[in-house]
Amino acid sequence: MALLSGLRVDWIGQTQLSRLRSRLRHMAMDDDGSHELIGRARNRADVRTYESYDFLAPTVKKNLIVSDRRRLDLATSHKDELDGYIDVTTADRLEKRLGLRRDSRGSLVLRVTTFDTNVIKRIATEGNGALAALDIAASQDARAHGVGSRALHDYLEEFARDRRALK
Repeated sequence: MALLSGLRVDWIGQTQLSRLRSRLRHMAMDDDGSHELIGRARNRADVRTYESYDFLAPTVKKNLIVSDRRRLDLATSHKDELDGYIDVTTADRLEKRLGLRRDSRGSLVLRVTTFDTNVIKRIATEGNGALAALDIAASQDARAHGVGSRALHDYLEEFARDRRALK
C-alpha cells in the first residue's frame, strides 16, 4: 500500500519491489484490478468489530491509526464510530482493560496488525489516500464498497501513469 500511496518502500529488496511495481501496473490495466488488490490485501490485518459507546471513543482513538476518508466523501457519521489500525499487543490490552465486546454490527473496527505501525502511520498520514480506499473497498456496505473500489481503480491507473512506477 505504501507504493500505491506514492511513498518510498525501503523494507523489501529491489527484486521484490520490481515485481510489485509490475503487478500493480498489470492490475491497473485490468477492469477487475481493484478487486484483485482487495483480495491480495485481505490478510493485512485481523479485522475485529466491537460494540462502541461514546465514553470509549477517546480512549480507543488515541491508540488508533486512522486513515483519512474525507477525500472519498465517506467521513464517519457518528462520534462513537471508529475504524483504524492498531498493533496486536495494544488491541489485546484494550480489549481486556475496557471490556470490549465483539459485535459484528458494532461501530468500533480495529484492524489489528503485526506489521510496523510506524509504517502504517506514514502511509495513513503522508500517503495519497489509497489505504483509506482499500479499507472502504473491503466494506460489507455496497455503497462504501463501490466508492472504495472505484477509488482504488483510480489509484492503480495513476500509479501506472507515473513514470516513477516504471523504475
